[in-house]
Amino acid sequence: MLKFSKSGYRTEKETKFFRNGQRYDKNKSLMPNKIPPVPDTTPPVFTINPVKSPTKEVSQSLSGTKEANSSLWVNGKAVIPFGPQTGWLFTVPLTGEKNSYTIFVQDAAGNKSKKVKVEIVLDKTAPNGTIRIKDNAEYALSRWVELELTSEDNITEMEKSGQMRFSNDNHYWLSAGNYKESKKWELCAGDGEKTVYVKYGDAAGNWSEPISASIILDTSLPGLKISSPIEGSIISGRDEQ
Repeated sequence: MLKFSKSGYRTEKETKFFRNGQRYDKNKSLMPNKIPPVPDTTPPVFTINPVKSPTKEVSQSLSGTKEANSSLWVNGKAVIPFGPQTGWLFTVPLTGEKNSYTIFVQDAAGNKSKKVKVEIVLDKTAPNGTIRIKDNAEYALSRWVELELTSEDNITEMEKSGQMRFSNDNHYWLSAGNYKESKKWELCAGDGEKTVYVKYGDAAGNWSEPISASIILDTSLPGLKISSPIEGSIISGRDEQ
């Protein structure tokens, strides 16, 4: 250090000493040691709400939560910029049967979260199927009949996720229920030809056109009908020897 005196400049050594791990310089205030900031290396986290797949819609909104001040990336593009918001929402297009999206978030320090892959199946094809009265019966002696049902779909496993609904007039339909291969069904009251209708639905929400089966309801003579011999006639014969 240079000091000015009558004879000119002179050099004076600084006296340095430490107290409680902190450095003091002569004629200077307390000078704490500077500790460099710890770099941020922690990856951010985010969540994705469940998505519907398969679906018949041509677009779907993805949503979830993320850390504040992080950006959201979908298939390598930043779709939501840095900001204080912690909720996120982004709509993706569905252009083919199988649609894949890779999603992650990135914080201001450049740390990236783990990548999450979302796959959505687009299904716009309704299932098909059949319906018939058990054993292809032409007549029913009771309003209660047993229906035999079959259905298949290009994507949905009908036995696991299929739906079906029924009607006696093709106008008023019962609520949808799980697909089964048989069902007890009550026909409309009154003798005559009766028709029962069924629609089959898949997991994407596609429904088939109504499929029907008909039967003649006859409750006037329950049991066995005998047309021969005529009542009052005499029958004769003998047993075979």
